[in-house]
Amino acid sequence: MTSDRIHRATAIDGAEIVGRVHGSGPPIVFVPGAFQDGENVWDPLLPHVTDHHTVIAMSTRGRGLSGDHDDHTSDRLVDDVVAMAESVDEPVGLFGWSLGGALSLSAATRTPAIAAVAAHEPPVLDVLTEEIGERISGAVAQAADAAQAGRLPDAVRVFYDVVTNVDEFADAEASGLFDALAPVAPVQLRELELALTADGPTLTDPAVLTQVTVPVLLSQGTWSNPEPWFYDGVRHIAEHVQDARVQVLPDAGHFAPRSRPDAVAAELVGFFEETLRAA
Repeated sequence: MTSDRIHRATAIDGAEIVGRVHGSGPPIVFVPGAFQDGENVWDPLLPHVTDHHTVIAMSTRGRGLSGDHDDHTSDRLVDDVVAMAESVDEPVGLFGWSLGGALSLSAATRTPAIAAVAAHEPPVLDVLTEEIGERISGAVAQAADAAQAGRLPDAVRVFYDVVTNVDEFADAEASGLFDALAPVAPVQLRELELALTADGPTLTDPAVLTQVTVPVLLSQGTWSNPEPWFYDGVRHIAEHVQDARVQVLPDAGHFAPRSRPDAVAAELVGFFEETLRAA
């Protein structure tokens, strides 16, 4: 779903952050996750939301229409989200998918411009089991090997093979999503290395989450992979933010924004109509 309307913001370090604008109504910024950008991952979901809300489908630095910068630490990615939220001239909601959810929660601690946050299965390193940690580390290493060999679509496939269920993976392959997302692989691998080796609190450290005071909607699918990481992560966040509600999406997995867009949109529209009206 392509739009010619473009919204631009400038991050604190000068990086230009850009998103496409869709629909009309109270504003929501869509924040993509790992191995994603805002240019294509939202196509199935947008038609279900844009009759009710203006959606700014942003990309963080080095992806989509956004500019790049030398600094790709998690802190700077959060600043990209903050910059986009603050560039809107009214209270804004954020919807983050996967890593985008963790970035959105952290961004909500930095600016009053964010009125509410919805997040689908944010990854929480703080509850990572040894078994799942090894699976993810192995996938990242394999993806890095594929990228170094110039096989960028395969790098994306390797990563998504870990976090999607069988049906979701097949649907993404059939839709050409892995090829479309291939350009983000190098920058994403760089950011994963930085995040996994960084000192200090993670994006979902309890000390960070307790500072989130806006309403939060957390969604999770009943068919998500890998279990129990996403389930434990949602529970972890719900226990530490001040105002959280959890919605379980039947017959859905980590790719619910694409595989069950109607169900995801129904939750988003209801949540943001309530919270943005009250802001």
